[in-house]
Amino acid sequence: MEQLPKYLLRVRSLGLLFVYVGIFLIPFNSYEGPSFLGEYNRHPCTYFFLIAFLISILFIFLKRKIYFPIKNVVFQLLLFFIVWCAVTMLLNIHKIVDYNLKGTTGLVRFIKQYGSLIISALVFLLTFINLFSGMKPIELFKKIRFIYFLSFTVVTTYAFFEILIVFFKISAFIPVLELFNYFPFTTVNLSTHLERISSVSFEPPELGTYLIFIGGWMFSYILTEQGLKKYIPALIVLILAFFSDSRSGIAIIIFQLILFIFLLYKQKKFHFHLYKLLTIAIFPLLVLFVFKGATITTYVFEKMTSFSISDSTHGGSNKSRLGIQLANLKVFADNPISGVGFGQSAFASRKYYPRWATDNNWEFRSMYLNPYHKPFPSVYNMYVRLLSETGIVGLILFSSFLFFLLWTCYKFCVSDKEYDLQFRIFAIVLFITFTGVSLNWLKTETFRIFGFWVSLAFFLILTGNKLKLYDKS
Repeated sequence: MEQLPKYLLRVRSLGLLFVYVGIFLIPFNSYEGPSFLGEYNRHPCTYFFLIAFLISILFIFLKRKIYFPIKNVVFQLLLFFIVWCAVTMLLNIHKIVDYNLKGTTGLVRFIKQYGSLIISALVFLLTFINLFSGMKPIELFKKIRFIYFLSFTVVTTYAFFEILIVFFKISAFIPVLELFNYFPFTTVNLSTHLERISSVSFEPPELGTYLIFIGGWMFSYILTEQGLKKYIPALIVLILAFFSDSRSGIAIIIFQLILFIFLLYKQKKFHFHLYKLLTIAIFPLLVLFVFKGATITTYVFEKMTSFSISDSTHGGSNKSRLGIQLANLKVFADNPISGVGFGQSAFASRKYYPRWATDNNWEFRSMYLNPYHKPFPSVYNMYVRLLSETGIVGLILFSSFLFFLLWTCYKFCVSDKEYDLQFRIFAIVLFITFTGVSLNWLKTETFRIFGFWVSLAFFLILTGNKLKLYDKS
């Protein structure tokens, strides 16, 4: 860490403690907290990040200096996007004041949604980077990864007993699993009828989202550790993804693994790791395909076709998602420049829901069109939501933010310049993480993916205020 007076170091250490506890608790969202926290009520990490935020304010006040990377193009684009979201509300205020759905007005909806964006993309992000600032990158990387690993160990332990109960029908382990009810912020919830696991998350897709952002960090052990044990975290990520039965989660994590292998191939320094990985993996894969090839082929085919609206299991859900997204695209067609205002998609898209999606569909009847069901319908796609709510300008700003973020990481991964080996590992982890989350936003619309903002803070620490090259010192 940078040289600071002892009292400042103590303040920062206290803030970092709450950040680290929050990072540990990211996957724990099976517990339902106070309703006034809105969409954050299932995420106990929020409490610790907010306390860390208050401590960071004290730290900044005492230090009389704030780390605000305003000259970093990635951070600039994020700020432009946040400002544009507010502008879209002002441009559509004449319509927003008349909106009312499920007892919520358009202005209240904007305040809640914009507040959620500000909390994740500014409050938490600035908390992280100000408390992380001054730490050596390798120290910060190891700290974050170690906490992720500890948390992942608990997730895996819970999932192990869950698999035994749900898939192997060994009910004798139920009392063992129920001991997790005594673990802070955890409520045991078995999906025996679905034959899916969710571990400490409240539903299988949430576990899939967690595995997507944790994957790159677990893959990195292959590059930094010795012996066969270094492959275990990556293998467990794949196993948990399989048992979660999250269709998009499985597809994205497999893509991340392929991307990881590709990045190792692109750098001669990592060829040794690539050859070793392929050597170790090829024999069990061959054995698996020899004895279970037909089963695997059938499974892959079923998962690929499960996105169809005619699928017997997921057809209803697929119709809901596709119908809502088409309705929001029609909203965008009516309001192509500025959209209908941030947070307003549910109000404007209702009149466009197609009959083929709503007829005989319990999801619309019980949830989306039910005035007594308080949660608003999700768009299930961040990019479609932004088109609808913020128009083409909003999507361009957000997409540019992601593009520069991904391009910078990729450039550092494959560049011929003599970057530090550790730095290339950082870049690989971040590129895989940001790619996974960007793809995950094709199926979800929330900015509340805490691992993304922790990784972005690490990226901003690495690249500096001017997106400068990494300083080995």
